[in-house]
Amino acid sequence: MGRYEWKDRTAFAEMAEALEIDTDEVMAANPLKDDKGFVVLYTVNTDSPDAIVWEALLARDDDGILRREKHRGLCPLSEFMARLD
Repeated sequence: MGRYEWKDRTAFAEMAEALEIDTDEVMAANPLKDDKGFVVLYTVNTDSPDAIVWEALLARDDDGILRREKHRGLCPLSEFMARLD
């Protein structure tokens, strides 16, 4: 996978808006190969170690607006962070 450089500082804000969450709740994003969307990891309640880490597929509609296509819960935040150690 190649490196992706954000061309616009509003990218996370646009993702957060599509997910209806705060920008600081976006944990990571990876662009799709066709450059028409993203796979995003996020959590809604970062104050709780039991908060669920979610994965979402965001894609652009015909008007170019980023929309959530699919999402699923992956695991509690504490488990996700433990995997990083």
